[in-house]
Amino acid sequence: RDENTVELSNGEILVSAGKRSHVTAGSVGVDIDPGAIVHVTRSAGIVKVRNLCDSSGKSVKVVIGGKIVTVGIGEELVTGFDGQLVDSALKQDSLGRRKVTKFTAAGGLHLVRSELSIIGLIQKSELLYNMYSKGSSSDRAIMERILKVAAALFQVTGKRGAYSAYQPTMSPHTVATHSEQAIPIAKAN
Repeated sequence: RDENTVELSNGEILVSAGKRSHVTAGSVGVDIDPGAIVHVTRSAGIVKVRNLCDSSGKSVKVVIGGKIVTVGIGEELVTGFDGQLVDSALKQDSLGRRKVTKFTAAGGLHLVRSELSIIGLIQKSELLYNMYSKGSSSDRAIMERILKVAAALFQVTGKRGAYSAYQPTMSPHTVATHSEQAIPIAKAN
């Protein structure tokens, strides 16, 4: 394991990548390009990856079972092998989401991708809230970058409608190939 790799066994971590970094959370890997800010949580077999700041829109890649899913700016990807636990975790955190898409990948892995209310996340995440309200000057500088992104996303994507609490009513699609439209998946090298 190199110095740019962090293993998350439980809890939450915020990575502000100065150089290419990697987070491992169980069977989920997160590749992060320089300049991106990513929030990752792991609890009870559920991993949530949130891209909070990213200059290219393609700087955060989740690697699962040899496949890669890019997480765009202001997006969240949630994974777990138990679909009911995934639904429960999303419902319990009561964060605002929109454009929610559910998939089941090969091997029974459940994926939920959505746009996420970054402001709501800051209010609900103990780590992010403390960085914002009590953090060091470097913490506050990171939070200022995140808030600028949240404001820009609000302006650019506001016509998509309000964020709302997760409702686990839809049935998942099965992700079978790279050509899946809603969640592009590629083979890892």
